[in-house]
Amino acid sequence: MDVKRGRDAYRSIPEEAPGRHLFNQAWWLDAVCGEDGWDAVVAENGGRPVGAWAYRPVWGGHIVNMPPLTQSIGPWIEYPEGQKPARRLGWEKDVLSTLADALPRTFFFVQNVPRSFTNWLPLFWKGFRQTTRYTYVIENLRDMPSIESGFLDKTRNEIRKAEKALTVEETVNIPLLYGLVQG
Repeated sequence: MDVKRGRDAYRSIPEEAPGRHLFNQAWWLDAVCGEDGWDAVVAENGGRPVGAWAYRPVWGGHIVNMPPLTQSIGPWIEYPEGQKPARRLGWEKDVLSTLADALPRTFFFVQNVPRSFTNWLPLFWKGFRQTTRYTYVIENLRDMPSIESGFLDKTRNEIRKAEKALTVEETVNIPLLYGLVQG
């Protein structure tokens, strides 16, 4: 596998490529990090992108940290069409190893990977360490009474108090977003 470095190589991957989520889109990273505030490595097989890893270097590149307002980010892998499950782990190992070798050397590398990322063993073999954190997903938010019926009474009461104290609204206020990103 070959490696390309940089945002332009990352931008060459179609937004709708299988497995690409919101936080792994170049336009998202431009919005929350600035066009020059993030970087990426891309693994290619036969000139075709098969894996990519975007990251946000800070402190002169000595640290890689999470982009602002970003829940998760991490490696993206495209699997060959018709690939048998028995070959999937080997493919992941090859792509992840290629990407990990191409990442910059840093003092700290901190990323929260998406919940769909389940095979971090190749990264362990490359010297990465991990801390397990759990994300709970509530499916089908259309039936809130059914969902809330599963909560403890105390939780339902806290939600009711919060609903009285907070207002949620949609806005296209770019200066407000910029202020949140700047922290």
